[in-house]
Amino acid sequence: MLKVVKDAGYTDYIGIEFEGTKPEDEGIKLTKALLEKVGAELS
Repeated sequence: MLKVVKDAGYTDYIGIEFEGTKPEDEGIKLTKALLEKVGAELS
């Protein structure tokens, strides 16, 4: 999915919503880190 976003030329913010077993702030931080990692791999 992130490849589609990057291929479209989108460079603004991406909102993160988290539902899971971890506390919300921790889940958001982990999701942000994953998006940054995958985004760097796609560059």
